[in-house]
Amino acid sequence: MNALAVYASMDQKTALIQKILSDMSPSSAIYFECVRGFHLNNIELFASEVSHVIDSPYVRNIRDLFDIFDAIVRESNDRHVVVVIDEYPYMRESLADGVLDSYILRLIDALSGKASIVLSGSFISVVNYL
Repeated sequence: MNALAVYASMDQKTALIQKILSDMSPSSAIYFECVRGFHLNNIELFASEVSHVIDSPYVRNIRDLFDIFDAIVRESNDRHVVVVIDEYPYMRESLADGVLDSYILRLIDALSGKASIVLSGSFISVVNYL
C-alpha cells in the first residue's frame, strides 16, 4: 500500500483531491470525508461509501476498519484502489491518542501494493505527525 499525507486549507485540499479523483475510474477511487463525532459514526459512514463504490451491500454493515479495507482489496477484482480519507484528524480525535495512527500504519503494512491510501486534513500538526 502506498501512503500519502496531505494538508492544506480545507477548500484548497478538497479541490485538489477532487480534481485528481475526477480523472480516475469511479470504481478505483474511494473518497470519504470524516465528520466530528463518535468513531463508530465515521466507520458506519465510511462503510456506506465503500459499499457504493465497490458495489457490495454487505460492506455497509462492517464496523471494523481492517475489515472494511479487507473488503476493498477482496472486492476490487485485482484493480488498484485509491482510498482517500479526508479530514482524517476528525476520525483520529474520536479515539484515544495514537490508537488510530497505529491502526492506519498496520493497514499500510498489511495491504502493501494492493491499494493506496491518502490521509488528508486541515490540522497541520496532526498531518505532520503522521
